[in-house]
Amino acid sequence: MNIDNLVLFLKDRERLQGEVFLSNLEERKLEEVKHSEIIHAPEFKTGADSSTVKKHAKSRFVYETNTAVRKYIDSWIKSNVRGKVVLDLACGSGEITRLSSKYGAKLSIGTDLAALTIENNREQLSRDTEDIFFILDDAENMTLPSNSVDIVICSGMLHHVQLEKTAHEINRVLKSGGKVLAIEALKHNPVLSLYRKLTPNARTHWESAHILGVGDAKLLGSIIPLKQIKYWQMFSIFAIFFPGVTRGLALKVFNQIDSFLLKIPYINRMAWIFTIELEKKN
Repeated sequence: MNIDNLVLFLKDRERLQGEVFLSNLEERKLEEVKHSEIIHAPEFKTGADSSTVKKHAKSRFVYETNTAVRKYIDSWIKSNVRGKVVLDLACGSGEITRLSSKYGAKLSIGTDLAALTIENNREQLSRDTEDIFFILDDAENMTLPSNSVDIVICSGMLHHVQLEKTAHEINRVLKSGGKVLAIEALKHNPVLSLYRKLTPNARTHWESAHILGVGDAKLLGSIIPLKQIKYWQMFSIFAIFFPGVTRGLALKVFNQIDSFLLKIPYINRMAWIFTIELEKKN
């Protein structure tokens, strides 16, 4: 699709009223919206008190151990987005949308179901920003035109959706030769599965029941050719139990251990996170 026509489409989509969009969503998606807005939108907009926010974001503190995978994601984005149209699918607070713009994307598009989250993302943009758009859209039923996007980034969102339906939609909007990077929690580690059961408020019902496994990566690969799977974090999570200045050193040591162990087949399935890279055929 012509870039000028895509920009016109995005500007028109920006005018969609949140209440109109939300009125067409089914109940499970409205639960996702509520959960997302409590985490990503300001408290004065959601009406949630600090204790409610803390319950919904209970597992967030462990993300400070994500240094290795975050470095990889940053490097991947920097290497792939320059001059491209990038879709940050279910963008949350929009960090990846903005990072894509920073690294030279021609257009960076963040979509989400949550109206307050999208509104908040727009408010944080400078007035002269012309290459970033945040729009309301459903990953399972995208309004984006076919063959309009070069890069799709799915950061922790595929377990919130009907996977096969969303994969076909990604394939539809993706141009020939387009690439996908998906970052997801992995379901196979029994200790992590127990932790998820002990922190039910940190996830929606759908999310809890649809954490991805290796089989799901293969399903994605049957729709958009699978290029690579990488596994991240097994022991590095335990760095959170180390106090103060020792935490950084512990994390470096655990990351080194993980970098070795997570190359071993089947042991790598005990990772907390995996990244899935796909590429549509020319």
